[in-house]
Amino acid sequence: LQPRTSKTCDLCKARKVRCESGSIDTLACVNCSKRRVPCRFSRNRRKVRQPVPELLPTPMEVTSSSISEQNFGLCPKYLYIDRILRDEICHTVCDNETSVLKRHNCAKLYAVGSSGIAFFSESRVKSISNILGHTRFKDVLEKLATTINLCIGRNSDASGLRNKVNRSSTAPEIPEEIAKSYSTAYFVNIHPIYPFIDQKSFETRAFDSEIPRKQSSQPFLATYFTVLALGSQYKNGDRFDSNDGIARTLYQTALEFLPEILVLNNSLESIQASAIFAHNSSYIHLEHMLVTEAARMVQLIGFNRAIYGKEVKEICNRTFWVVYILDKLGSFACNRTSAILDYDISAPIPKANKGVFEDFDWFLCQARFSRLLSRIYETLFSASASLNDPESISASIDMFNYELEAWRMSTPIAVRPGETIQPNLMSNHISMAILVRIHYYFYSVVIALSRLNLRHSMEQSHRQLESKKALLDSARIVIELTTYIDTEAYNPIWILGSMPLSAMFIIFDIIVYNPTYPQTNKNLGLLGLAAGYFCRLEYASNGFFRSSILSEIGQIARQYVRDTEL
Repeated sequence: LQPRTSKTCDLCKARKVRCESGSIDTLACVNCSKRRVPCRFSRNRRKVRQPVPELLPTPMEVTSSSISEQNFGLCPKYLYIDRILRDEICHTVCDNETSVLKRHNCAKLYAVGSSGIAFFSESRVKSISNILGHTRFKDVLEKLATTINLCIGRNSDASGLRNKVNRSSTAPEIPEEIAKSYSTAYFVNIHPIYPFIDQKSFETRAFDSEIPRKQSSQPFLATYFTVLALGSQYKNGDRFDSNDGIARTLYQTALEFLPEILVLNNSLESIQASAIFAHNSSYIHLEHMLVTEAARMVQLIGFNRAIYGKEVKEICNRTFWVVYILDKLGSFACNRTSAILDYDISAPIPKANKGVFEDFDWFLCQARFSRLLSRIYETLFSASASLNDPESISASIDMFNYELEAWRMSTPIAVRPGETIQPNLMSNHISMAILVRIHYYFYSVVIALSRLNLRHSMEQSHRQLESKKALLDSARIVIELTTYIDTEAYNPIWILGSMPLSAMFIIFDIIVYNPTYPQTNKNLGLLGLAAGYFCRLEYASNGFFRSSILSEIGQIARQYVRDTEL
């Protein structure tokens, strides 16, 4: 049978809503016209139905209803593992992002897209080098990759890590007044973003006595010393590479309890300790393992299913959702599988405490965004996403862009992406930190969806142009926001380096492939702004991040544009 044009557009079909035809002047349906998105009607192949011979009922069918007469609703989703188990030939390759700079280089036909920030594949780097006529850009990437690996400890051996964890030392003597000031700094600066520790119960337990080790649980001691370590970073401004600072000493003390937390304890305190460890940028190489362990614990104990035991319900719920947010954000950014199963969650969202912004539940906003990331990854970036046809992928991208826009509109206008940034409206540095986070959350997804759209819509010029514009606009805003980033050790690496670096690469890629673009001079200025930020980061970190080498990327781009104009 000949293919037939569907009566429902691709976006309405993906959203499972009624598709109503629009006016005579436009071919778009009513829903797409309201959302101002492209409306496409795919042509579906029709299959000839083969007659099924009637069979005599079996004894089982006589005593029970026939399976064909029962309504089972939607069938379970067909996954890639089902294809493997059916002994079919499999060619799908997922992006391997062991480096934060280079993506896996594989055949486009069978490759699954990446949600991570790694931008350049080997073939892309080779293509850029051929256009430039030299390998300076490749050399910069290799130098930067070496520097990043050294910073995050990827090249450190296991024995070195064991020595750090198992090293026995005397707990530092911190006067009570100073310890209280560190605790206050933690709850003022970090608690508004990740509110999973009850401040009153924590301080009561911590400061009613001298917390002797033999009388306190090891998970609580780990939480206590980590809270003080993180608070001291805000109070004292410890540097990234400080080996003798109070923050490093406190954190090393907390790290001694790590084996007990991971192996012998599955309690609320263990989860809190594991999750809070992941906040420290000095131990970024442990972040994935610690968050994964915290995710394992919340599901093992049953917090995801609202099973509390003797624990306080509200604290358990807050702890679970903080771990959920950390797990989903980290998994999407690094293009890896989440450790928490969304289909087995029934824990309610706790009521938000007094937030940084009036009438804005920042915690609920993060949870909703994390759930959106989980759905996007499963639909578009998992191994099973390779089973989707191009039409379904395009429809899914449109649907998620629509939901992302709805999430953007749910944020206060003062911190809403796309609106003019007004620093004078930010009451303190916490407000500005949340503003930067919201913008980076939003534009990280825009970048991921736009890159995937470019990959699957080569023959659709309007989608290509829209995706390229979205990439350029997102990279521009990410770089402009570096002005408001505190280049301090307490800030996440994802904000300090990953997002600005990805944005810088996007601008560089656009300049190399479009040197005569009307806004090339403006883009060169953006590269200069990004280079200035990375020089500031190297200075603030006392050379811990040797990021000033990125200024050479701006020099390469500027020289290439000059040579093109000759």
